[in-house]
Amino acid sequence: MKKRIFSILLTFLLVFALTPSAFAANDIELDNKNTTEIIYLDNGSYITITLITQDISPLSLESTNSTSFIKTGNKVVTCNDKNGNLEWEYTLFAEFSVVEGVSATCTSATYTHAIYNNDWSFSNGNATKSGNTAYGTGTFKEKFLFVTIHTANIDISISCDVYGNLS
Repeated sequence: MKKRIFSILLTFLLVFALTPSAFAANDIELDNKNTTEIIYLDNGSYITITLITQDISPLSLESTNSTSFIKTGNKVVTCNDKNGNLEWEYTLFAEFSVVEGVSATCTSATYTHAIYNNDWSFSNGNATKSGNTAYGTGTFKEKFLFVTIHTANIDISISCDVYGNLS
């Protein structure tokens, strides 16, 4: 009998623990916003730059005048050949701490890269942060018979304003 009461009580507690509270002051809001720019090159290939933003978490530092939250975003740069085949990809990831209307600070900046066509190579990759901005750099080179025929220098950034808007 005690085991049965214990299991009913445990089930009851788990249901309430896993159910989002209707009284929560700050619900987590997932707000995905994407902006894309496409640059067409003379040889028929094209580079796509996409900024993806997401509100991930409110912080518990709410005051009467402002709300604090964490904003994340990434900027993805891809290169496709004239047939639409993906050649390479560079992604800058950034996280910002925002006190709405007061401040925005970049707290993390990292990057990844991928090569889908073996004619390309990557070097000099880096991600840094300063103030309210994350910076990403790197160089992709395409070689034919050991001769570099195309170079793509990555120099991108993601900035956050005091309202959590990324650009």
